[in-house]
Amino acid sequence: MDKVEKVRSGTSHRQLIFIGLISFWPTLLLVSQKAMVPVGLLLTGKGFRRILPEMALVALTIIGGLVVMFYQKPTEYMWAHFFGFVGFALSVVLINIAVIAQREKAHRLISILGLVNSALAISVYALQLDLGTLRGLNIIADEFGDATRMFIETASLLAVCSLGFVKRPIFRYVGTLVVLGYLVFLAKSLFVLFLYVLNRYADRILRGGVARRVVAVFTVTLIVLLVSLEVLVYRSDIALSVGLKLLQLQTVTDYLDRPLAGYGWGYVIDAVASKTEQPYQVEMQLPMLVVQTGLPFVLLFVGALLLAIRRTSASWRTAWMRWITFVAAGFVNPWLLLPSWYLTAVLMYDNLDHPGDEKNSTAL
Repeated sequence: MDKVEKVRSGTSHRQLIFIGLISFWPTLLLVSQKAMVPVGLLLTGKGFRRILPEMALVALTIIGGLVVMFYQKPTEYMWAHFFGFVGFALSVVLINIAVIAQREKAHRLISILGLVNSALAISVYALQLDLGTLRGLNIIADEFGDATRMFIETASLLAVCSLGFVKRPIFRYVGTLVVLGYLVFLAKSLFVLFLYVLNRYADRILRGGVARRVVAVFTVTLIVLLVSLEVLVYRSDIALSVGLKLLQLQTVTDYLDRPLAGYGWGYVIDAVASKTEQPYQVEMQLPMLVVQTGLPFVLLFVGALLLAIRRTSASWRTAWMRWITFVAAGFVNPWLLLPSWYLTAVLMYDNLDHPGDEKNSTAL
């Protein structure tokens, strides 16, 4: 019995509930994704005993984090940061349970919720509803106070939103346009847009003859350039955003003089802190994690994630690409340790594992 069959024998549709809870944006306006972890653990049942490798990896990283903490000086946000990491680590187990056993259903659920989330976000913007006091929403306003960008917490999952399973073409095309409309005109995230395109063309780039690869690379490059130009028109702050990221990277690297234990879980660099409620999280989250916990722990963390991602992948090639996607996200957003980012990574590049599968193909 292979690993998929072992997991499937102890799972049910209950495990998909956790996937749905961390992917439905309106819920996240009130509670965090990690708050759903206890619910997911209660729903897992026998499936939890079927994935000992994931449990061992999670236990190893949590113990490693505690060991690092033992040698560090306490910080104001030490326990908040560490327990946030523990919640993320446990979510990896829950996501692997659902994805390994019921990948197609999980992908379809994420796609449906991605369409719903996009439509709701567009509606909120069009109706000018004030959700500023709630969480799970990043609104950028201009000098007149008008919202120019609205990034929802589950936006990364739109990179793997594929409506190929919708039978009627008109519904499939309209749904895809709603998702792309939100990404281009409201989220305006070049990184998520790039992942959206790459997710659909990765198999064509890596498979087939030279001519097909050249055409695929040219197509991806052209799409990315056109979309980037479109986004640049609607993002006057793009230069400021890139400059801020570079400044953060430069500042963070100046603090890499304690490579073994770091400055402490939850350590804050005041010069780059931007989130008042969680100032220890910055755009360059992965380099910042090295500053906070040290290089050995971060290597343990990303290495454990690679092994966990391999468990969800049909080949090492796909696992490496998914792992690189997750690591790359650590250089462009402060919320790397969100379950939805890990879920995004493990659902990427399905066409590499299942070439020619129309259900995983783009709708446009």
